[in-house]
Parts: sequence; C-alpha cells; structure tokens
Amino acid sequence: MKPVHALAAFVLASTFASVRGETIRIPEGIVLETPATLELTYQNVPAYDAYKKVIVGWDNGKLLYVIDVTRLPAGANDPEHYLDRLLLDIGGNSVGRAVNVRSKGQYPAMGGLAAHYVDYRFVPVGSERAQHQVVHFLTDSRISFTVFVSVVDTAATGRALKDSMTLLKTATLTVPSSPRPVSAISEVNPLVGRWVASRRNAAGLNVEMVTEINADRSFKGQGSLNGEVVVEYSGTWRSDGKTIDWNYQHSSPPLQERFRQDSDTILSLDGKSLVVRSRESGVTRSLARVE
Repeated sequence: MKPVHALAAFVLASTFASVRGETIRIPEGIVLETPATLELTYQNVPAYDAYKKVIVGWDNGKLLYVIDVTRLPAGANDPEHYLDRLLLDIGGNSVGRAVNVRSKGQYPAMGGLAAHYVDYRFVPVGSERAQHQVVHFLTDSRISFTVFVSVVDTAATGRALKDSMTLLKTATLTVPSSPRPVSAISEVNPLVGRWVASRRNAAGLNVEMVTEINADRSFKGQGSLNGEVVVEYSGTWRSDGKTIDWNYQHSSPPLQERFRQDSDTILSLDGKSLVVRSRESGVTRSLARVE
C-alpha cells in the first residue's frame, strides 16, 4: 500500500464533488451528517482502496486527511482492549518501537453510540517520515466501528482530531431490513469469501491454510498440518485490484514484526480461484473458494 502522504498528487488530479452539509450513508452501517463548516468529499481513491469509498478532507483545494470507516467483526466491542492492542501493534512496527500518543479520550455520538479516540504519531520501520493518525472506536456495545483518520498534509496536524470528532458526533446506525447476502457482496469485491490453499510439504505432511476475507475489511484464518491447527491469525486488508495488503493484528503463535505486514500480487482471480504471489517470500499460492 502506498504511504498516505503519497496520495496527495493522485487525489488532487481527481474530480470531486463536495458533500458539505449533506448526508453520507456508509455501507458498513453508519450515517453521518456532514457539518457545513467542513470541506469534505466522499469518493473512491484507487491508490488507497480500489473498492471502498473514503471521506476526504480539504482546505481550499488542498488535501488534508483521509477518513476510513470499517465495521469490526461481531464480538469486538471493547474499545480499550482494541486501542491498546492497536498501539502495541503500531509500536512493534515503528522506529524505536515508539508511538507518541498526543491525546486520548471519549465523547458521545448520536444514536446511542459511545466513542473513544487516540491521537498519535509514529515513524514506520524503514521510513524517515513520521505519520500522524487519529483512530476513533464507535460502539453501541453490540456493533462497533473503527474510523482511521490519516493526515496527508501537515496543515491538518491541528485539525484532524477536531474535524473528525465534529463529524463523528453526528453518527447514527442504520439497520438493514435483512442481511446482505454474501453473493451480493462478492459481486462488488470478488475477493470477499472463504479461501483455502492446500499442499504437501517436503516432509510429506498435508499443509492447509484457510482464510476468510470479509467485506468489512477484516480477515481471519488458520493453518493446519495433517488436520491439526498450528497457527491462527486475524487482521485487516485492503486491495487496489492488483495487490492485496495484509495487516496481521493478532496471531497465535505471535508473528515476527517483519511479517506483520505483507502484500500479495494478484496474478489471477475469478469466482472460484485466486492466484497470488507474496512480495515478502516470492512464493506463488493458488487458493480455491469454499462455501
């Protein structure tokens, strides 16, 4: 995935329509009423995610920040646990294992939602440039969302938290009349579904990896040897249609830091099969869709 600050040139070249003072209906299940004081667009940014729209903040045509809303898997409703683990994961992939927490707190949102936030800066391993993000955790104790605000221009340093909090205080939940079928979701993003990769290793053991890719940009899976589970993992993903970026947030046993983020090049994809090549190892894998 490209660094967030590298998106500026791409997005500035795009045509966009302001949603100032309008309603944004996020497919994940949230409605936002955009304040008239904020210059925002709701658009697809292929360099960020080819399939998912994000909210983009502007100041007289200058790109300030990107806001990405994700619905969490069922049961992930503990904000303190989630945010603590997030900071640990980010620290593990930061220079000096350091995360500078600028502030944290809570605030109420409309529709019975409780919101927690952390405002932080860090320098990713292999980079000399600090990144500034704000993450919000919204929940009604039944359904939960994360909202990542990634600062693109330093002019937004003092605005990212204030602007995003002003927007998210308007958040209310939408409850669909019936669950959206997986088949309908897959038509939007063909990666969504359950995939299995099987092979026999040099020792003659059957190796099977099963990964479930969800429409809410989360994934989980497990690996087994001769039917015995030896590893379990979960995290978040995004794709531009050509590659898949994986962010492993949890694993048992724990992954080494350098393996927590990986990217696969998509070699082929259809309704039944997926062939990818790992950027880290160079290994090509063939996966089959399973029900």
